[in-house]
Amino acid sequence: MDWIEVTISTNTEGADIVSEALMRQGAVGTQIIDRSDVPDPDKPNGYWELIDRKMLDEMPEDVQVKAWFSTVEELRGLKNCLDALPELTGMDLGTLKISQAGVHEQDWAECWKQYYKPFRAGEHLVIKPSWEAWDEQPGDLVIELDPGMAFGTGTHETTAMCVAMIEKHYHGGEVLDVGTGSGILAIAAARLGAREVLGVDIDPMAVRVAQENVEKNGLADRVTICEGDLVKGLDNVQCEFAVANILAEVIMLLAAPLKSHEGLVIMDTPGNDPSSVGGIIAGGCQLVVFSTGLGTPTGNAIAPVLRLTANGRTAKTMADNIDFDAQATIYGPQSMEELRDRLIDQIIAVCNGEPTCAEALGYTETALPHLCNYM
Repeated sequence: MDWIEVTISTNTEGADIVSEALMRQGAVGTQIIDRSDVPDPDKPNGYWELIDRKMLDEMPEDVQVKAWFSTVEELRGLKNCLDALPELTGMDLGTLKISQAGVHEQDWAECWKQYYKPFRAGEHLVIKPSWEAWDEQPGDLVIELDPGMAFGTGTHETTAMCVAMIEKHYHGGEVLDVGTGSGILAIAAARLGAREVLGVDIDPMAVRVAQENVEKNGLADRVTICEGDLVKGLDNVQCEFAVANILAEVIMLLAAPLKSHEGLVIMDTPGNDPSSVGGIIAGGCQLVVFSTGLGTPTGNAIAPVLRLTANGRTAKTMADNIDFDAQATIYGPQSMEELRDRLIDQIIAVCNGEPTCAEALGYTETALPHLCNYM
């Protein structure tokens, strides 16, 4: 399928307004590119230890909002809509210059493959692209994967940690993979011995890709992939082990039926700090692992928040409120595998009653997702 990519030039104040207008016009998604979102290390308080200078240099001077449309008809009236925004809002929204280009879906699905190589995701689990070779060692459990357009190559930090935690904590029983994407977590569970695995995704393309990956790994007799919205159909699903590498808003909707089942539930969500933390706790999370770069002092009154950072300056200046210093992995001598094991051990210690720094300091916040994002 071909898409139409539309780019609107605006400013920081107009970015969200333009993005909302594009979504109302029928865009399937938007992206805001704003230099001010990236702290400049050359300016006061602009310290960012892992800043990619090349990325900063290549960002446009003005703010750009990109949107993707499936048909030309959806673009009719777009210019008139944008031209009316300054008067409607009473704000200077920049030039609102429009440009567009065609994007081929096949390009997205193919061009990244040259950078995707086999790697070890745990002590035994190995993720191998279907087009790459791997010198298999005794004890290796190889997952042959072709993610296509679905999320889940295994290289993303949240996916890699989910794979590692499944390997460490799965000890048998039925497995539920909510938002299966490429099927990587469902396949990992089956490789580790699960006899019954259900992977569900609302995206038909993800379902197709996951089914192909299950068949490619010879696990069709143990892993079932289906399309569906589990918010409406989870009551009849039973499992002893569940993974959900999805957004907080979805986890909140899944919370009620998931709470009736025992087992380990792994959740992941992007930032917005107290809002996100509040969201996954409302979804049933009993421990939050919160990564911070510049040192947001986020805690919660309901569940412990274990805070980690790889920023050396943050670890030093906020030593009393940082539970886990990960900079040894970036600067040595610790490997990612050693960091993973150390972090999991600390997570278990907190689960067994060890107080977090935020608890010791009395830092607690409670926020409702959506409300605090727009107030």
